Amino acid sequence: MPFASAFFVLETLGVCWKLKNIIIILATTYVSAYCAKPIIGGHTLYIVDKVTIDSSSFI
Repeated sequence: MPFASAFFVLETLGVCWKLKNIIIILATTYVSAYCAKPIIGGHTLYIVDKVTIDSSSFI
């Protein structure tokens, strides 16, 4: 998700919330996602099992 990575960059690196910075960050994250798409593909990378909550796991 390039949009989520743009927020990560803004928050983690402490970049100013200027329109110019936001446009540059969105452009670079979308280009990187586009370049990685043929390698990674459109499928899920991490498979998480179904979580069940019962009394023993809750404690």
